[in-house]
Amino acid sequence: MLNRLLLFAANDEIAPMITWIISGIVFFAFLIFLAVFAQFFGLWIQCKMTGAKISFPNLVMMSLRKVNPGIIVRSKIMAVQAGLTKEYAITTRALEAHYLAGGHVMNVINAIIAAQRADIDLDVDRAMAIDLA
Repeated sequence: MLNRLLLFAANDEIAPMITWIISGIVFFAFLIFLAVFAQFFGLWIQCKMTGAKISFPNLVMMSLRKVNPGIIVRSKIMAVQAGLTKEYAITTRALEAHYLAGGHVMNVINAIIAAQRADIDLDVDRAMAIDLA
């Protein structure tokens, strides 16, 4: 069987065709990678420039978990810029979990920011529980 495959690949008419097929597969794989990269590149740059600390693979995994990465990124950026990540443990995973539970992530972050400015003690878990109730 191996001898037949070697003879098949050694044929001068078949070798260029195999090269074109492999080149086509590599080209389409590159196009798929480029499409995925282009889809999340803007969000990833926003995360890097604002210090939100959400990695590119995490953005891709969010979409595979049916989480809207745009909402999570904007919420995390709001939390970082308001200084909430220093006081509270607002993680990306917690925001994703709240989103998957049917909560409104942006409303929770806005409520925590408003409570912080009004000197009201409202932690993240309580705000998420109130939102889901």
